[in-house]
Amino acid sequence: MTAICSNRMETKSVSLTFTGTIFLMFMCLKLIGIVDWSWWFVFIPIYVKIAILAIGNFAEKFGCKISILQSHGMRLLEAMTAMFICLQLIGVLNCSWILVFFPLVVQIMLESVMDIIRYAEQ
Repeated sequence: MTAICSNRMETKSVSLTFTGTIFLMFMCLKLIGIVDWSWWFVFIPIYVKIAILAIGNFAEKFGCKISILQSHGMRLLEAMTAMFICLQLIGVLNCSWILVFFPLVVQIMLESVMDIIRYAEQ
């Protein structure tokens, strides 16, 4: 069972590296002015990453004992951060960048707490 989980994790990390690279390329092209895409289009690789993680976590529910509520909650926080960034960049939101990145800060704190709990259980 552990081998199956580690293979899935390797597949996810490769796909996340790919989507991250595509996102950085899209962002650079947009910021340099080579393309005139909507910020929503630039962030598509981030949404693809979130979808990959959500599907992967759902598929691993039975094999790796991952709490489905926690994993989907983390994906929701990632999606909220990406959406808030897009809304800020296109001018719909008019707030501090600290508030835009607040869901990401919450996600990092929650993941840290969950890692501490997992470590304590071992």
